[in-house]
Amino acid sequence: MKLGILTDVHESLLNLKRVLEVLKTFKSDKLIFIGDVCRMCEDLERTVAMLADAGVEGVWGNHDFGLCQNDPSDELRARHSMALLCYMQRLRPRLAVEECHFTHVEPWLDPECLEDLWWSEGLPQTPERLGRSFAAVPQRVLFVGHFHRWFLGTPEGLTSWHGESSIKLAPGNRYLVGINAVCEGGCALYDTETTELTPVDLNDRTRHQWI
Repeated sequence: MKLGILTDVHESLLNLKRVLEVLKTFKSDKLIFIGDVCRMCEDLERTVAMLADAGVEGVWGNHDFGLCQNDPSDELRARHSMALLCYMQRLRPRLAVEECHFTHVEPWLDPECLEDLWWSEGLPQTPERLGRSFAAVPQRVLFVGHFHRWFLGTPEGLTSWHGESSIKLAPGNRYLVGINAVCEGGCALYDTETTELTPVDLNDRTRHQWI
């Protein structure tokens, strides 16, 4: 299965449009969003409509949490359309697809706890910190957003990969993968059959002929 992965849109409509076009050229079987639609709510309606029209499913981020509750307040109902609220309520704390696990923050944190969603102590660089995520969930490849940058961790620590090229994730190992933000021109494709992870950088015209 080809999984198109996008995160941290923060209402960046132009980049979202381009990312969706790129992932369409990859013939993605499923589009998965791993959190943070919102920024200042200035273009939130159009951003959510674009995600909904593309059939994107996924999880909420720290900026989205208040809009993702099952019983929105009268204030939220007055401020946002029902279509927006319905889409946001379909976002989940976690999502698992085949061997992959998706959360906005590191999997050892509780995405249903606002304090955990906002917790950040820099990249998970040590085997001890990475081990918390691998111990928390059973899936082999764990995808996160939140950090607005590429990184790849294994039980031994962070690798030297920073999204500069495609990489195969060896079937015998486990990985924590940081996906760069849509608002900064990033998205990715992961093929669960070939285990190839392909990063996309909209700002790098030397690598991507479709831009």
